[in-house]
Amino acid sequence: MLADLNARTEFAKIVQYMTGVDPRTLAGKAERDKPGPMRCLALLYRGPEAIAKIRRWQGATNPDRADPGTVRSDFGRDLMRNAAHASDSPENAERERRIIGMWETEKEPEFTKVINAFLAG
Repeated sequence: MLADLNARTEFAKIVQYMTGVDPRTLAGKAERDKPGPMRCLALLYRGPEAIAKIRRWQGATNPDRADPGTVRSDFGRDLMRNAAHASDSPENAERERRIIGMWETEKEPEFTKVINAFLAG
């Protein structure tokens, strides 16, 4: 039981770090669905060797060890705030797409509408 409580606490800390909102302070689904102060952009890259290519482009996880000109070298601050995440396998890519609500559907996904509205001005 203590291990479960510790896991929940640690998970809440990660969510707060990533979103800027402590999930333990939110009252219900409506509160959880509101955007926090942090922003991110999710991209889906497809093609031959997509995972290897995007991970090379991002650079090493630690920005101090990333090659010059990579995303993490140019924009990362430290090991935790390294500017980018990329899946390490097709299975994890699929799992992560579902977590953020980015999966293929018959209708246009909400995030596509937001991006198109932004681009349209």
